[in-house]
Amino acid sequence: MKIFPGTRWGLLRRIGTQETYNKAGPSFAFTDSFRHMGWRCAVDGVMVHTSGLQLHWVGQSMPYIKRLLTMAWSMHVSDKVQYREGYDIGCFDFHPVLRGIRKQPVGRQTRLQSLATGKHVTHDKLCNFVAEIKSGLCPLCGMPDSKMHRVFTCSDSAGLRIKRKALIRWLQRQPSAVWNYGVFEANIQLMLWKIENSPSLSSVHLPLRSSRLTVFTDGSCFFPEFHQTALAGCAAIAVDDWKYNILVQTMMPTPDHTPFRAEVAAILLTLQETWSVDFDVACQAAVDNLSKLLIARAEGWSCPVLEHADLWGMIWCHLLRRPQECITVTKVKAHVHPESLDDSNQKWCAFMNNVVDDLAQQL
Repeated sequence: MKIFPGTRWGLLRRIGTQETYNKAGPSFAFTDSFRHMGWRCAVDGVMVHTSGLQLHWVGQSMPYIKRLLTMAWSMHVSDKVQYREGYDIGCFDFHPVLRGIRKQPVGRQTRLQSLATGKHVTHDKLCNFVAEIKSGLCPLCGMPDSKMHRVFTCSDSAGLRIKRKALIRWLQRQPSAVWNYGVFEANIQLMLWKIENSPSLSSVHLPLRSSRLTVFTDGSCFFPEFHQTALAGCAAIAVDDWKYNILVQTMMPTPDHTPFRAEVAAILLTLQETWSVDFDVACQAAVDNLSKLLIARAEGWSCPVLEHADLWGMIWCHLLRRPQECITVTKVKAHVHPESLDDSNQKWCAFMNNVVDDLAQQL
């Protein structure tokens, strides 16, 4: 649809209204493939999963789309393996599992991969199909064998349980899939809460022409390591000497919460409120991308292809609809204590950046 944008709305209409009478072609293949995975294609590119997850496959950022599709796939796999003994979760998060495995030596990586795929079994199972193993007793202590026995009751591992007492107590509170397979349950409820409660992004809104402002923007994200728990906020302040006025202070619009997107959203929401802005931004990547857009605007080029196009696309529309000299951007240092600096201007920048950073964290 990027190459042939004129086909976009016709394709989305056919997909969204299920007009696939011939049971063939790209529209039918698309809807049928996702239907088998629990997705229903709605209008204008919206897709709804049976779990309640929602995404806009042509309007949202590619990382977010991939994360939701991965989560839905994990639910699909979990549904298919519920027959396995000890597997009692509806969705797993494989990212912490992979991170943990990759930190281990090569030999231990193989054993952990066997555990996660269900291939690591104890003698209570091996005795049923391995002729050399005559009984289902634990080879370490002689008691009836099982994964639960090896972890929680085997006398041979008593020393390890004492050494890792806090870990064992934590394992006892977890679903059995954690200690049977070494996989962790994904909390889909947190993602559903963000889908329902995150502010939406309205269409591009041009503010009234006004005097030029110096604006500090910032974004902050709690628990960014896991996309289910990530919660971001963004803020912007207009400054005049050592005084400031809050322009933006809100939870990250859209349910796709990351530190970088919060930084970009702060810029976008500022452009929704002000006409002529000198931006002071601490995030180098946000500064670089906004500079690319400003150069493209000045040279008359098309919009550069950037990740998180749902946000940058709206910023590009703002740049096109006002004179190019209206917007500038400057990189400022982040998280610097003003008293550690000698230059008065740097002290002022550090102070204002810390102010807007604190506001972004007050979700």
